[in-house]
Amino acid sequence: MRLDEIEQPITNAQLNALEKALDNLFSSLNIDVEFTRHFIDRANDDRNGQQITMPELVNLFKKEYKRWGKPIAQLGPDAEAVMKDLESNINIPFALRWDRDNEELDLIAKTVMRKKNFKTSNKEFPVESIEESPSVISSQQMLAKLSKEMQGTHTGTSNPNSDWSKFVLSHKGFTLKDVQVDQIPTAVNSDGMSQANIEKYKQADLSKFPPMVIGNDGYILDGNHRLQAYKAQGIKKVKAYVGEESTVDVSEDFGSVPPLAELIIMAVLAKTTVDVLKGMFKVAITTGKGIKKLRSLQQKTKRLGQNIADYALPEDFSHPDKAILNVPERYMKAALDALHRLVTSKGNRQSVSGYAFDISRTMHGINARELADVYNKIHESNEDDFYLIVEYNKGQPVKQSDPLRVLDNLAARKDNMPFPIKFKDNEEIKVTPELAKRFTMAYHDIARPEQKEIIKQYLRTKEGFKKIVNKMQLNKNNFGKNANANLASLDRNIKN
Repeated sequence: MRLDEIEQPITNAQLNALEKALDNLFSSLNIDVEFTRHFIDRANDDRNGQQITMPELVNLFKKEYKRWGKPIAQLGPDAEAVMKDLESNINIPFALRWDRDNEELDLIAKTVMRKKNFKTSNKEFPVESIEESPSVISSQQMLAKLSKEMQGTHTGTSNPNSDWSKFVLSHKGFTLKDVQVDQIPTAVNSDGMSQANIEKYKQADLSKFPPMVIGNDGYILDGNHRLQAYKAQGIKKVKAYVGEESTVDVSEDFGSVPPLAELIIMAVLAKTTVDVLKGMFKVAITTGKGIKKLRSLQQKTKRLGQNIADYALPEDFSHPDKAILNVPERYMKAALDALHRLVTSKGNRQSVSGYAFDISRTMHGINARELADVYNKIHESNEDDFYLIVEYNKGQPVKQSDPLRVLDNLAARKDNMPFPIKFKDNEEIKVTPELAKRFTMAYHDIARPEQKEIIKQYLRTKEGFKKIVNKMQLNKNNFGKNANANLASLDRNIKN
């Protein structure tokens, strides 16, 4: 592409095409990208000094997705932050909004500007062309890094049970530091090294090579040849990863990595991903690092309620619904296990869709909408005694056996039009979003679990549901303030 083509102003057609491409790129994170009208005006503004180009925008978003995709998704709804490309000095302030209709996060790129040292009070996600070495990495990560870089040059790297590998893993971690060259000890005599390699290093630009790696006892794990070249070139100070001695008794039995369903719940609570947690458990089991943190997280998971059981999909699930699964069935079963435990936990404050979204952020390939649909189908198909019929989208009636979820969904609607809800005998009752919101707020204000359980029992009967709605209507002004009195007064004469 010619330079004069690159520097042409960005067109609406180009931005629309970019938006579609980014939707595909970010779809695995359940994120939909949108540009405001102001974005294109600011992209072509003379204040940028140099025209912002399409290749620059494409590269920026690709780097952001690769480096910060999951952390951005984990910010959740109503967050605001800034993407920063330190190579091109392009800054993109953005906001995250929850799209309830499509059950996904909308990443709204509000504006764009080319400005060096752009200042903001919001969280920043910087990227650049050259990936910098992380300041701290775990011993497990270091072993993987050295095994890849030193493949074929060190016999210990290919054997995880070798003394060399065990020595790497014995460290608490490795921290990137500035180290004085003349203070780096070496157990290897330069006469025994490859002089040809040393000469190559002497002639090379050593700033482009990765940092040395030094054990906590001063033993050089990687970089003996470079050290000789540093000395020959008169370099006084270099970057090196220095091992930290483990302060945890690694012989302590931590057990094994928990089942996948339990890992999903832990990831939801910790606002991280299953892959990250797996890595943390493997490091803890091998080195002892992070044991206390993981045990604390496991205790929080256990306090949610009943233990996770083997989740049984219906026998007729293989057709036609299985076609919507984009992940192995065991992953979907584990996700359903975790979702059911979260939904049925005491004091839960989210709908099935809300928890499904949280789970989708912890596992690559899990789609929040599909997970919620499968869960609802299983539970509604197994519920014969009570269900409600609602049309969130006109002409698309849906059966729902959980009246709390129906009221939660109504409470989130922006309009306040009376919403028809049908019982299975087709009798209809109308509830406004304001009324539903008043109920959900009052319900969550109740402190005693047994009172909440009574309300749940009432809602799962036709007469009980009608009685609660009528109670809300009779006490419109003070229902929320007197939640306990209004709702707890319904604990007698439940009709089944």
